[in-house]
Amino acid sequence: QIALEKEKLEGQLNQLRQTLSHSKKYLLSLGDFSQNSTFSCDDLSLIEKPNVSDNDALALTAQAYDKRMASVQKGLQRYGKTFDTVELSAGYLKELNRDVYNIGISIPLNFSSKKYEYERAFLMQHASAIALEKEQLLGAKLREIDYLKAKLLQNYHAILLEQKLIDSHNNRLLPMINKSYRYGESTVVEYLLAQQSINHLEEKLLEEKKAYYRSFFNLLTLQEKQ
Repeated sequence: QIALEKEKLEGQLNQLRQTLSHSKKYLLSLGDFSQNSTFSCDDLSLIEKPNVSDNDALALTAQAYDKRMASVQKGLQRYGKTFDTVELSAGYLKELNRDVYNIGISIPLNFSSKKYEYERAFLMQHASAIALEKEQLLGAKLREIDYLKAKLLQNYHAILLEQKLIDSHNNRLLPMINKSYRYGESTVVEYLLAQQSINHLEEKLLEEKKAYYRSFFNLLTLQEKQ
């Protein structure tokens, strides 16, 4: 019975090791490394407590909207000028036996044109639409950035916890089980169970690291660097 249980546990242990190997390869792929790379997970960016600044996080998007708004404001300035003055002119010309008097009046186009009013109203509406679109887009992006920052911090603390549990198992539990096994106080099954527990924790640690890097890369994608 013990031999069968031992064989079963060894099979589970080998399966966990294969899963661990696949997880490491997947983690390397998140760092854009080839599958044949000899790099280890330690070669990726060091996992540390997030310290992401909000300064100019969306500066490029804001600048793009500001340029669009400046273009519209320039058009509004053109329509916002005071009306040009109405000009009067008079002239005298003697033709043969006739005296010819000419009186002229010059009225600016924007003094009476409906087109002027329509174009000015359109630009004002366009400016309002740009301002609203900017506010909505930047607000949505900032909310997503805040969410990813909170998630990144959560991933970081989860990694610390898993690493602490692994260290405790490696430094205390496993040596104790190993010593007990050598003195015949515990069975090989208990030893394999302890090793299996560590492999479970290491697999969970890799999952937490993958979640950390996903959050980290998504945050970098959203944040704009000039």
